[in-house]
Amino acid sequence: MNILAYSELNSFAFAFLFVIFLNVRNKGQKYLYDQRVFLTMLALNAVLLVLDTLQWILIGKPGAVMRILSLLTATVYCAMTPFPCFFWSIYADYQIYKDEDRIKKRFVPMVIPLILNLLLTFLSVFYGFLFVIDQNNIYHRGGLFYFMAGVCYFYLVYSVISIVRNRESLEKKGLHFAAFICAAALSRRNHPSLVLWGFHCVGLYGAFHYDYLSQYSKQPTVHGSFNRALQSQAVGKLYAGLD
Repeated sequence: MNILAYSELNSFAFAFLFVIFLNVRNKGQKYLYDQRVFLTMLALNAVLLVLDTLQWILIGKPGAVMRILSLLTATVYCAMTPFPCFFWSIYADYQIYKDEDRIKKRFVPMVIPLILNLLLTFLSVFYGFLFVIDQNNIYHRGGLFYFMAGVCYFYLVYSVISIVRNRESLEKKGLHFAAFICAAALSRRNHPSLVLWGFHCVGLYGAFHYDYLSQYSKQPTVHGSFNRALQSQAVGKLYAGLD
């Protein structure tokens, strides 16, 4: 895929995420826990799309400054890539159990793969574990690149398994659709970019679920938080035909 085509793809994905963000965002209002996590996923994916585009633009550009920029971009990109998948697993867990304390108890073991990936990412600048920028300023995957991919798989598989195991108790059938999207993303063999995994999980689920519910979410209660009752009614209407 050439740079122009790849940039167009990322630009479309970025615009798609931005539209979702505008529909979900409500300035001046308090967000519920799952809404904060969802907006975090949107923001992370948007940043990754920008970084991914920069990587393609910088490929092969001569000069010491361009090489430094390539190293910096690749480092931040590899460090951030698993984060949308991590937050997706938190989001799915909360939608299933509605328990913040449960998430807090599992936070430390769940964050360990992220810490290991961060360590390998920064060491890659010197030892090329996850990526290598050669003398011609060309990006190459490192010998441990698939560790980063494995971290992403871990969070997504965990989410899919949790959703499938608790499918009978889920109020939001849209989460079943999201699980299908995750599985579809995992089944793809030749990813042009790891960022597509997070985009599938966040973008498509957001389009399917939050775009419709945003009109209800934006009706605040007297406490300044989103109106969960109206949103729940909307969920029932939206998925009534699926029963």
